[in-house]
Amino acid sequence: MEIMTISSFDEYVAYTKKYKGKCYFRGQADAEWGISPSITRPRQDQIQIHSLDDEQRSIVDNTPKEDSKPPFLRIPKTLATLFRMQHFGVPTRICDLTLSNLCALYFAVESIDSKDGAVYLFDSNSAISANSFEMQMFSRVFDGERNLSVLQKGAGDLLEAKDILSRNYIVDHKEMLFSNSRSSRQAGTGIVFGFGYESGRLALLGNTNINELVIAKIIISKHVKNEIRATLKNLGYIKEILYDTAEGYQFEDVSICKVEFEEKEGLDGKERFFWVRGKYRVSTKYFDPDVLAMEISSLYKQIYARYGNNARVLTFFYFDESDLPMFNWICRGEWEKNGGFHINWNKHYFSRRLHSLNTEVAPGDAIKLAVDLANQITPIYERLKEYIAIPSYDIADLFALNNALQPDVLKIRAMANEFPHVDVETRKFTDKAVEFVYDAILFTEEIAMYSNRPNMNEASIRWIIEQDIKRYDVSQNEYIAILAK
Repeated sequence: MEIMTISSFDEYVAYTKKYKGKCYFRGQADAEWGISPSITRPRQDQIQIHSLDDEQRSIVDNTPKEDSKPPFLRIPKTLATLFRMQHFGVPTRICDLTLSNLCALYFAVESIDSKDGAVYLFDSNSAISANSFEMQMFSRVFDGERNLSVLQKGAGDLLEAKDILSRNYIVDHKEMLFSNSRSSRQAGTGIVFGFGYESGRLALLGNTNINELVIAKIIISKHVKNEIRATLKNLGYIKEILYDTAEGYQFEDVSICKVEFEEKEGLDGKERFFWVRGKYRVSTKYFDPDVLAMEISSLYKQIYARYGNNARVLTFFYFDESDLPMFNWICRGEWEKNGGFHINWNKHYFSRRLHSLNTEVAPGDAIKLAVDLANQITPIYERLKEYIAIPSYDIADLFALNNALQPDVLKIRAMANEFPHVDVETRKFTDKAVEFVYDAILFTEEIAMYSNRPNMNEASIRWIIEQDIKRYDVSQNEYIAILAK
């Protein structure tokens, strides 16, 4: 096991970068602590687990009445419950791991400033599926089956049930990331520790030594913990966000700053109007939504005062450049008639932001995914443009066509929303690709929005759509140009 000490955030990021996507990480606030399941180190106020019967009762008590895991996760229900218990503070036979080097760093520096912290690295190639035969066997024990003869029948003649159940396993993150809200925000998975064997019967725990699974230990100097905490806070790694709770949340003063602004004059019947679009940067992630809403309200008053109450005003609000590649807006403002507006809040803002930062991948994988997304959205975008190019096209038929394309658009959006974080050099390409993908998606969303505005003049809608195409064609051409290079 390689051991090294780092003394700055940048040094840590530089060292762990080569392990991104190849390793799991675990952060501990005291470098002298061992790695063990939480069942062996409960707090005084937590349930004490001393036997398999205690463990089973705890699982039963914490199993939701309705299956809380997403339907697309084909993993044993009991295992999903166990991981949920672990992430919500109930002692289990699991030891947390994360796909994110930054999330692990947070846990290494979050407390005990008098001690060095540590981040451990585990080879992800040793991980097994949450739906593997081994985890199915574990789940049978969790559900109450203790008879080794019965378990051996399930294992067959070529496998030894006792051997399978006594091992410690790293569970692959792919199935576990979305098993619960905290796991998603922390890019979490874990080590599931095996059972013991005493007097011919299964026991609570076996060998908890996992040194053979650790490939490196990074010691975080106690002298830089506070500095690193501040850096991580700027990136969004704080307790309230990682744990998906507003408990103890400290709001900061918030302001907005104009980054991009575009205006054009159009005609709605005989009435002239301004079409206005703006992007604004929000000064902090830790905003009070009510205060930010008042800032946005003041902005709309200023815009309407300048351009008139009949202006068509779309505004977008974000925190920093990490939000832009996946169009992860904090919120979006949309105009209403007679100088009104409403705010569409992005309830998944923090989880999407952390997911992007947590799941950095190799450049080649990111480029392949970006090209694939662009290839999927291009036929949809071109089909809408071809119809709009027909002289005197029927606006109702355009709305119907756009509506028919929405199932495919939603699938592409879902994949784009999960686009991983990549290094700065690779982003020069992927940002252009993903920007075009989101622009094309936004084009379909705006057509859908116009279809729900019966009071809008048809000529006005046609004019705005033509302006949209001009804007999004620029985005498409920029992507095509950089792809050719």
